Amino acid sequence: MRRLIVQVALLAAPALSLGATGSGTVQFDFTTFSGPMALATSSQWNDPGQWGSTGLVNGVTPTATGWASAGNPGPDEYGYVVGSAALSGGSSADLRYAWDSPGDYRNVISFAPAAFTNVAPGTPFKLGTLTYENGGWYGGGTTATYNTPSQLGFSITTSSADGAAFNQTLTGSITMVVNAPDPNDITTLAGQQAEADWVYFVAGSGGAVAADMGSFRVYDECCKPAGESNIGSVDVMARFGSLDLVSFSNVQGGFVDGSLTPLPPDLPPVPEPATAALLLAGLLGLAGWARYRRLPGR
Repeated sequence: MRRLIVQVALLAAPALSLGATGSGTVQFDFTTFSGPMALATSSQWNDPGQWGSTGLVNGVTPTATGWASAGNPGPDEYGYVVGSAALSGGSSADLRYAWDSPGDYRNVISFAPAAFTNVAPGTPFKLGTLTYENGGWYGGGTTATYNTPSQLGFSITTSSADGAAFNQTLTGSITMVVNAPDPNDITTLAGQQAEADWVYFVAGSGGAVAADMGSFRVYDECCKPAGESNIGSVDVMARFGSLDLVSFSNVQGGFVDGSLTPLPPDLPPVPEPATAALLLAGLLGLAGWARYRRLPGR
């Protein structure tokens, strides 16, 4: 009789486990900013009156905490003032130059949460949609080595009446990288993709980000293929256990890449010696202007 009871219990347990699903809502909040937020020389980074320009994050000037080189060595080297700011929640982060009107050079990262229905632990589901409008912001170096990324801290909370497994909180950051490879042939698709800036998730606590989730990349306004936009969106897929981010899906504009690092630029062909000599004077004259243009991140 004892053996029969054990056998019945073993048969019943899997059925209970397989039937455990949850439904609920998702809340997303930006909590902090850290990263480049002004342009200044290395000796003037702590004097706002000497900054070449200043950025606002959700309308607030971050507090300066340091300086980062952009890769132009010399006594008057321009680089980036690095700062931090506490954000008051909300699902959108608006980064723009202080002198611009709110709609100019908009650089906006936002997350639209999605409700979930009858999701089983371990099964991927849509957590929400990430949208990235690639405008102008600081951080691009003269080479990728000198890129200074921005980090936007976040908190994602799921709420459900179906048990503790579906009530989870994941904290972490969205990293945004401004990239401006030079030289790079932006008339080709490979060059346009190398020029595209990108964002990716980094887990803090309460869950994990899959190692192969990769990054979401959106074309620059200056350097996009015909018919493409500098605004893209992508669904973020997650699964319960803890709250883990597992993949991007349903790309609308831009593209997903499996890496978190710069793509190789499309190097233009080396000109013939005679052509190179004719171009030299013009290139020297343009070098200072081009370098300044690229420093703020276009």
